[in-house]
Amino acid sequence: MKKLIITIFLLHLTACASAPAVTKAETPKARFVFLHKNGLYGLLDENGNEIVPAGEYLFIDKIRDGMIPAYTKEKVFVFLDETGRKMKDVSFYDINPLYTEEMLGVADKESRKWGFVDKDLNYVIEPQFDAIGCYSVDGIVGAKQGGLWGIINKTGKYILEPQFKDDELEGYDQGTLVVSKDGKIRLVNVKKAEFLETEYDEFFGMTGGKAIVGKDSSIYLNSMENKEIFLMKKPSGILYDIYEGNAIGNNRFHLNYREKGEKGEHFAVFDSSTGEKICDKIMNHSDEMDENCNVKEKPYYDEKAAEENEQKNTANMKRSDTVCTIFRHRSSRTENGDSLMMMEMW
Repeated sequence: MKKLIITIFLLHLTACASAPAVTKAETPKARFVFLHKNGLYGLLDENGNEIVPAGEYLFIDKIRDGMIPAYTKEKVFVFLDETGRKMKDVSFYDINPLYTEEMLGVADKESRKWGFVDKDLNYVIEPQFDAIGCYSVDGIVGAKQGGLWGIINKTGKYILEPQFKDDELEGYDQGTLVVSKDGKIRLVNVKKAEFLETEYDEFFGMTGGKAIVGKDSSIYLNSMENKEIFLMKKPSGILYDIYEGNAIGNNRFHLNYREKGEKGEHFAVFDSSTGEKICDKIMNHSDEMDENCNVKEKPYYDEKAAEENEQKNTANMKRSDTVCTIFRHRSSRTENGDSLMMMEMW
């Protein structure tokens, strides 16, 4: 009897030792969004297997930072994780198009006031604003209350009290805010909440934290340090592209302009720090210039490459639609409450 018991025990050990290790199956992750013939959206894994049936969502957007914004049949926004499950049992009336500085702007479902949540969908700044923008890399964002815009920091505290109307906001870059007040262009040092004394007649754009501004028939660079740099006399003809700042090369930007009576268009390159004009040449309309005003050699035309480039540019244009500034963001809803995402087939 003892011998039989020992034999069975040994067989049991052998069986355990030789059995293959049981591994836990990985949870499938979302890879594709699909639109069902019923008009609702779902999610597929990389093998095309359905992991979220098309039954609840009017739209599912692109994955961003491991989060998938989705618009429900109840016309509210929720966030799904990479497995298609709801990250948290919370929903929002509206959402900003992207995370900046680890925070996302959301509008409360009940009050429709805006605040900011972290990546766990916990409120960092409670909903209290009528409108918001997106946080800049220096950790500030525009917030609107009582019809006026101000600037808050990452804790939601105003560092520049609400005082600007929608049409008074001109531009912002790296601590320099440009506004129009009483018919004049003013620069504001945001960190010190101080208006600079110098006033201008025109604002053209921003480059490297500096404003491109005009007065007395001249064009200047200026920033929050109030170091005015002369660039050039204002051209007698049309000034092109200056509104973009047009960064080119290392610490340089270019302006395109035309003088009256000249057939060609000028391509002028400036140093962003000193305002020194590096070069200025008249170019043909089809020319592409480098940072030294030399015409770039045109490569052999490759039809396939051109088509791929066009598709890439189209995609970039779509992505750029979602980029928001510290004062403006694109709402994810229409005026009648529908999701704007539903209009963006991609």
